[in-house]
Parts: sequence; structure tokens; C-alpha cells
Amino acid sequence: MAENDRNKYKAVSSALELIFLKANKLEKKGLDVIHLEVGDPYKPTLDRIKQAAKKAIDSNRVFYAPASGSDDLKEAIIEKYRRKQCKICFEEIVASHGSRPVISGVLKVLAKKGDKIFIPAPFYPSFLGLSKQNGAQVVLVDTRNYGFKLKAAELQKKINEMGIPKVLILNSPNNPTGVEYDRSEMEKICVLARKYDFWIISDECYQSFSKNKHFTMRQIYSKAIVIDSCSKEYSMTGWRIGWGLMSEDIAAEVKKYLGLFVSSLCTISEAATIEAFKEDGVYNYEVQKNIICDWLDKKRIDYVRPEGCLYVFPDFSNYLKSRNGPQNSLALSEFLLKKSQVAVAPGIAFGDYDSYLRFCFCVDENKFKEALCRIEKSLVKALI
Repeated sequence: MAENDRNKYKAVSSALELIFLKANKLEKKGLDVIHLEVGDPYKPTLDRIKQAAKKAIDSNRVFYAPASGSDDLKEAIIEKYRRKQCKICFEEIVASHGSRPVISGVLKVLAKKGDKIFIPAPFYPSFLGLSKQNGAQVVLVDTRNYGFKLKAAELQKKINEMGIPKVLILNSPNNPTGVEYDRSEMEKICVLARKYDFWIISDECYQSFSKNKHFTMRQIYSKAIVIDSCSKEYSMTGWRIGWGLMSEDIAAEVKKYLGLFVSSLCTISEAATIEAFKEDGVYNYEVQKNIICDWLDKKRIDYVRPEGCLYVFPDFSNYLKSRNGPQNSLALSEFLLKKSQVAVAPGIAFGDYDSYLRFCFCVDENKFKEALCRIEKSLVKALI
């Protein structure tokens, strides 16, 4: 990455945040920006969920709640996993303000300075920063030659090369690629986890968009720590409730961490989440997924077809060859934002994927078609 690109990161956590902030500035100037850079579902939270929040306010449920979630919330989580044929207990549940504080707490407890954390790449940007917070050694495992899925054989090679990890972080369905691991490959990975006795953090925040909605890593590996949230499944990104399932001893330490640094959950959001969990999520974006895949096929842009999740991660190498045009993913994202007022995420935000862009397709169907039309016109200029 060029030095002038590096300087852009000084005030932000990632290239993704940089594009998001620039897009918001353009909106404040009155421009019609279409957001494809963040996974924020356009469909509103269901009325029954909003009514539960209003009822909580009217009944004065406005005081402190336990830092790791109230018993009522945990009971709702237990019932949700009962539908997955997965038995859990109160002491194994840690809830917080979204999933990231839980991941942060788990890594604080598990990974000390010098411990290895393996992360398949491309990866959700927060995994990298959270893994480094205690001085752990992050080992990225490139998956682009295997359809963006970590293979057990490749994991074994990386262990032979780098040593045994303390933690492996998996994310299926995956952000940013949209791919989904088959259960058989997951089981092969778990064989290695048992052999070498390492923890698996399984980020399942997009499981509701999977072809196997009721799968959870807890069904096949006892040392799996499951991370999830209500953000995408119930279109509740702003309500900020996430949770983790883990062994009682790990949960006890994570609760101490959350008590020190995060404190009470929002009781209004808790009430909304409890209502949400009475049913599984109902939203899907199959129509939008087919639209973007058809568009990429028409443009002959290389990509791996997403199976679950809300994203696709195409390779725009052919649009980075013009002498006077964009030369990397961040420059191309900025170019598209400026020329078409469409925000997309640069691949460099997700690892060493500087010719890729991430498209989020959980947007209104007509607006999505308009965004792709705008981008198509701008891409012609990128080749000049």
C-alpha cells in the first residue's frame, strides 16, 4: 500500500470505516448515496419487536441489568438453541452490546502474549485487532485457492509450519465472502482441534441465512465458543445485543471483563430481543443475491458464489490496470463513491486482497439495481 493511502488510516480503524465515513459526508451534502459497504439490512425491525421495547419503556424497565444479560434474556437464548437441538445452561451464556465485546472478552481470557491465533483470510476486520490486543501472534491462513474456505489439510500444513494455535477463529457463513462451510469439513477441522487441543471461536452471526439454519459448532465440538447476535437475523443492527456460548469457567472470566469495561446491558434492547427470539428470523435476500451474481457473470468479473450471508467478494483486477485509473481496492472504492455515489468496501479491509471489493446486498431490490447501473457506468471510466 502506498504511503499516501497509509496516511488515510490515521483517524480510522480500517479502510472500511474510511469509506463509510466518506459516504456519510457526501450524504450530509445532499447527495444520494447508496450504501453497499456495510451489512445493514434495509428492512425495518418487526413491529412486534418494537412494541415489546415500547412496553418495556412504559413499564419502567429502565434500570441497570447484569453486565452479561438478565435471566430473562438468557432463558430466551436457551429456548432459541433448544430449537437447534443444542442444550445450554445459564452459566454458559454471556451477552453484551453486540458480539464484539464478547469476542474481545473471550480472547482476553484465552490468548496471552505470544499465543498463536489462527484466522482464515479474508476475515472480518475486527478479528485482527481484537486478536492482537494482548500481544498474541496472529497467523493468517489464505483461503483464496480453496473457494475461500479453510480446508483441514491446509490447517494441518499451517500447524506444521507455525505451531499449534491456542485459538482458531471460524466465521461461517462468512463475512466478507458469503461462503458457507459444509458440516463434513467442519468435522475434519474439529478432529484437528481435538488432536491438538485448541479452542475454536465460531462466529455464527449469519447462520440464519444458511441452508442449515439450525447448525451450531456446539453440536460437534465441546470446546467451541459460539458467537452470535440479533443484528442481521432480525434486522436489529442498532439495538446492539450479541452473545456467546462457552464453558462455565471461561464464561465466568469473560463476565468479570464485561463487568469492568462494559457494564449493564440496555434493558430496552433486552426486552426487544426476548420478543424477537420467540420466532426464528424471517428475512432473506435471495433475490438480491441472484441480481449481483447475474451482474458479475455478465461483466465477467471473477467471484465465488455466496451461499449464505449478505455479501459477495469479487475480484476487480481487470479494472485496476489502467495507467491513470485506480490502482488498488481503496482507490477503486473511493473512485466509485466519487463518480457514482455508491459505497462499496475495499478488499484491503479484509486482508491482503487489494484487487477485491465487498458488496453487501441486503438493500432494497430497486435501489440495488440502480447502484449496479451507476457502478457499471463508472467502471467504463476507470478503464480509460
